[in-house]
Amino acid sequence: MKLFLQKRASKWLCLALLLLAFSSVAEETLLPDATYELMPLVTLREGETVRLAASSSYYSGEPIYKGNTGLTLSGACALHSASVVITNLTGAVVSGQEVTAANNRDIRSASNWVNYVAWGKLATRYQVDFQSFNMAQYSANLKNHGFRTDERRHNKLETLAEALDVYGGSAGVILHFNQSGQQNGDGHRHVVVLLGYIMKNSEVTDLLISDSSVPAPQGACVRLSESSLPLSMLGKKALAKAEEAGDNLALRMMDYIVSYRYITKALTEE
Repeated sequence: MKLFLQKRASKWLCLALLLLAFSSVAEETLLPDATYELMPLVTLREGETVRLAASSSYYSGEPIYKGNTGLTLSGACALHSASVVITNLTGAVVSGQEVTAANNRDIRSASNWVNYVAWGKLATRYQVDFQSFNMAQYSANLKNHGFRTDERRHNKLETLAEALDVYGGSAGVILHFNQSGQQNGDGHRHVVVLLGYIMKNSEVTDLLISDSSVPAPQGACVRLSESSLPLSMLGKKALAKAEEAGDNLALRMMDYIVSYRYITKALTEE
């Protein structure tokens, strides 16, 4: 009996050591927040071409803490996105933690820090301007003018690509998704940064985004259709059904796009 217990203990010890070793390797492969070259992260399929706003981009996705409390701030995707566009625009790294501190500067207790973004605070702190476009209203207008669902999806995908061309510059464009389809509605939400898009046969077929929910380096430039958004917006069952039907997931995500936001350097008086 003693020998049996010794062998069993030895077995569990080996298993624990193996898991520890695997965990260490996994931690080493998860790269930190940093600036990444984008083209090496893009895989093109036959007939596809790519348009990138810039050759590189900052990635923000590491845990954000509520001050020095050691408590993590969940749902901070909008703050990560702000970190990405501010860093890309200014060329100086502004981490997600710094953005969060600026966003919560008037809150007395760090344990009460919030993840919703007061864009005016960030604009003032980093001498930038944020401009927003209501995609939910735009979608409603398309519907009122008789555009069918598939037509609206294609139109919105093309509109986002145009927004990147016009406003993205080296910074990118912040995209807000909401399961409710409304800008300030309830439901699952996620915010990412648009960095480029994929074209095939002269049509925009997918977007390239910085997704803080996908670890680096992949999350620094991942296809919208392969990001965390299809699962978070559709759920497991609906996603499985969509994949089985061969749906274009980038187009499906256009049902949930509610706004885009772009950033410019603030004008200063001389």
